[in-house]
Amino acid sequence: MGLAISFSGLVFRAGEEASADVARIVPADRLLVETDSPYLSPPGASRRRNEPRWVAITAHWLAEQRGVRPDELGEQLVANYDAIFSRPPT
Repeated sequence: MGLAISFSGLVFRAGEEASADVARIVPADRLLVETDSPYLSPPGASRRRNEPRWVAITAHWLAEQRGVRPDELGEQLVANYDAIFSRPPT
């Protein structure tokens, strides 16, 4: 179907424990993360306003769930973005 599964700050909310199960089974080439800016800041982020820079907290959570290094997951996420949202050459 060509779909992707994106994880956001929602994974940290009570009642979202099933997100960890899903995080472990999604194929690596279909993973994305997002910020939910300006709302839903993840733990450890400022509670005033969520910002794109806090996406790293969610990415670290995802790497932990999948048992991979954060830098390895980061490379995969960039590759996924490029493949799913192909950008025109500059």
